[in-house]
Amino acid sequence: MSNSAGVSSWWSSPPVAAAIEISAERVAGLVCGSGRSVQAHAIEPLPAGAIVPSLTAPNVVQHDVVSHAVARVLEALGTPKRVALVVPDVVARLSVVRLDHVPARIEERDQLIRFNVRKAAPFPLDAAVVSITDGQVLDGGGREFVVAVARRDVIEEYEALCAAAHAAAGLVDVAACGAINLALARGAAEGDWMLVHVGSDASTIAIVRRGAAIFFRAMPPDSEAALADAIYQSAMYHVDRLGGQGLDRVVVADRAGRQDVLGSVHHAFEGRTGLRIEPVSLDGAVAFADRIAVAPDLVAALASSAGTLLAQA
Repeated sequence: MSNSAGVSSWWSSPPVAAAIEISAERVAGLVCGSGRSVQAHAIEPLPAGAIVPSLTAPNVVQHDVVSHAVARVLEALGTPKRVALVVPDVVARLSVVRLDHVPARIEERDQLIRFNVRKAAPFPLDAAVVSITDGQVLDGGGREFVVAVARRDVIEEYEALCAAAHAAAGLVDVAACGAINLALARGAAEGDWMLVHVGSDASTIAIVRRGAAIFFRAMPPDSEAALADAIYQSAMYHVDRLGGQGLDRVVVADRAGRQDVLGSVHHAFEGRTGLRIEPVSLDGAVAFADRIAVAPDLVAALASSAGTLLAQA
């Protein structure tokens, strides 16, 4: 993949200008105009339990509550008729599939990739949406692919929330992948880097090399100590098994507002590396129209939506 690490279920033409993210905590969205200019943004909090993200079970518990929040956000964005829809990480299983020989025909390639992910999927692939995105090119002519697998009926739940507000989902993305794309839009590091994407329902650790995700690890909403351990273990796996020479930086997106997440990441590498650790940022990726500003504590809530829009370029 040349300019996107994102995982999207459906891409459409022309690109959409508005994106909304529906999570356990809130509905958040923004509209980007020409020159990556943010024209409007909106955030509506959700009551606990309105959305319960899950890979294998229904997600939308309070449909009317969430659909009304979606409608209010879309109204603030100018009532767009087509949007990019960003769903929680836990809704999809993300993996990296390696093919040492890539079939010339896309149909054969997809069939081979689906065979590789079938055994690990907790539901039949006939009932799933499978998204395949180009990953890094390997020596010898092989290639890796970033694969997202989600239950079709779960994705349709989120799409129905948009439809209830008279908007169609022009594409569907996963929140962690949107955050990756935002970091890439701000300027990719020369070497490998890590994203730590924290939500109230789950956390995702990803490692990116030359614009392509090469590693994913899903984490339950454990303690900060457990998260720090998982970050350090992932960094060691990167060196031991993925041929890494160490990470250039770690980007942290704390969407859940968990206490001292940045401190946990620092602790994971304290005394071991000289890593640059930074919170996710919109700076350098998008500009803001006059009189539009985002409070620092809300940046992570808009990061995935912004990255998903930027990935269409």
